[in-house]
Amino acid sequence: MHRRTVSSMIAVVLGVFGLSGVAYPCASLRGSARIDTVVTPCPDENGGNLETTAHVVTGTIVIANGRSTPTLGSLVVELQAFENRHFTPVARTVLNAFGDSTVHTCLGPFSAGPYLGTFALVDVNGDPISFSSVESLPLGTVAIRFVATFKGEIPEISPGERARVRVYTTAIGADVPHACVTDANGDGNTDFKVKTLTFQKLVRVPISSTDVFPGPLSISICPEIARCGDGIVNRSDEECDDGNNEQCDGCSPNCKIERCGDGIVCPNQGEECDTQAGTPACQLCNDSCKLEPKCGDGIVDADCGEECDDGNDTPCDGCSTCKIDRCGDGMLCVNEGEECDDGNTTDGDGCSSECKLPTPTPTATPSVTPSATPTVTPSATPTVTASATPTATPTVTPTETATPTVTPTVTATATPTATPTATATVTQTVTPTETSTATVTPTVTATATPTVTATPDPTPTDGKSITIGPSSMEGSIKIQAGDWVNGGYSFETNFTGNITIAAQVSITGRCIGGSLSQDTLVVPLGSINYDAIAGSDWKPTGDANSILSWQGAVMAPASLCGGGELDASKGAVFSATIFGAPPGGLVTFRFKFRDPAAKGTPNTNCTDASDPNRNRADVCGASWSATKHDP
Repeated sequence: MHRRTVSSMIAVVLGVFGLSGVAYPCASLRGSARIDTVVTPCPDENGGNLETTAHVVTGTIVIANGRSTPTLGSLVVELQAFENRHFTPVARTVLNAFGDSTVHTCLGPFSAGPYLGTFALVDVNGDPISFSSVESLPLGTVAIRFVATFKGEIPEISPGERARVRVYTTAIGADVPHACVTDANGDGNTDFKVKTLTFQKLVRVPISSTDVFPGPLSISICPEIARCGDGIVNRSDEECDDGNNEQCDGCSPNCKIERCGDGIVCPNQGEECDTQAGTPACQLCNDSCKLEPKCGDGIVDADCGEECDDGNDTPCDGCSTCKIDRCGDGMLCVNEGEECDDGNTTDGDGCSSECKLPTPTPTATPSVTPSATPTVTPSATPTVTASATPTATPTVTPTETATPTVTPTVTATATPTATPTATATVTQTVTPTETSTATVTPTVTATATPTVTATPDPTPTDGKSITIGPSSMEGSIKIQAGDWVNGGYSFETNFTGNITIAAQVSITGRCIGGSLSQDTLVVPLGSINYDAIAGSDWKPTGDANSILSWQGAVMAPASLCGGGELDASKGAVFSATIFGAPPGGLVTFRFKFRDPAAKGTPNTNCTDASDPNRNRADVCGASWSATKHDP
């Protein structure tokens, strides 16, 4: 007993034979067709046999050409079911020289399916021939016999019901009216004078099936066993099937859509890793299949260069990026007593080896108070022996003339000391007489070293600090050695007065390549004095493209990331300390950074006014961060 089913594959056999040469006034298509049901055992996935049924459509088409010898571009065989008083296509197969599954006609594109099939061309004896054997259509007529096998169940077609077979032929170079322009043969080029002709035939679906294949050519109607890699999504466990077993082409060798987490590393899809298996010991594979430093897992991995690991990425908490916080690490930690941190411990570069800002040099206005009022007490009691009689005791009345001469020498020091010295020299001339008068003329020389009091500018009190970030206004950039990395800020205040701002921008990220897992690049922004004006616009400028908006730039050293690239996708951190703000004084900040080379523009120091590139908005016109208000 034969069971009738309808299969999901189409096989077409074309037989070509010559008819009598008749000249037709223009191109035409006619023919005949029939349908049979064939049943045959086919192997299944379990090694047994599965009874398979197919509808086999056979027929002949005749193409007539009266004024030209066109080239056959494609053939389409279509099976139609009768539903709701209309014929509707339910299965189709196509054929051209390239074996394409879709062909283009003057009626639009036609694709094979939803049932697959095979094609074979045969001559009148049933022997196979190539498509090229029928491509050149002669002047006159040519007949083509076809056999199309539709494999699998087609619910729309039932035994004993009517069906229709329609055949489409598309030729290139037809000398006929109403030709179209399309790629008729599938070679990728546009063809002209294209004509599509159709032929259709009503058929009756057999009530019973047979195990004898009709026609002179025996064609296997057994479908291939469904498997991953056959190009068909025909198994319940398949998500895709691209017809090959290649990796990283979107469909894996086990017919699963390739995605992060499937255990296959596909660099062409942007993956750096996939699951922790195979990931370097000092790195983690995140949910986006990107490598990240292992720092932050709460475990100190000394082999990975970790000094500490407090299980978080909070800066300035004693352990930052798995390194013990210290002066010179490039991270400004005000809560740890730092006033600056330029990434080194070199004195004399604006930030001392103890991360302190230099003390401002005072301006001295000396006050000189000479102490030069010498007191002279002459000792003038001479003894006079007179040659006369009697002996006289003269009375000496010294006349003292003391004129101090003061020549102050002023040396302004932090704590000057003046010690005045007075030296009196007395010269007496005594002329004894009976009434003797001694005249004393002292000479006094006073040398004074005055006392100097220096009054310097007020020393700034402890500053207050503000931090912004990390902020990633620049997107996912990668910094390389030799890149100019620029940093800048602008601010507003609610007070008027002189302030000093010491600031920096630090960029910390994972390393791509090189010997380090992560690194930090610091852009010092110096210690700058400003005249703050309450309520004024952004200082020193609000123009993001102005050279005044950049306070510092640094060239990334060759040692960056141990010779690799710094992934700056997580952004930068801005740190500033403000000195001189009055009680209640508030400062509002925003900042920016830019690596022009990483953005695909010329490598530029945006603080260099002599570089013409710095005036380009796409080079140095970086965006501001979000505004941070003084708490």
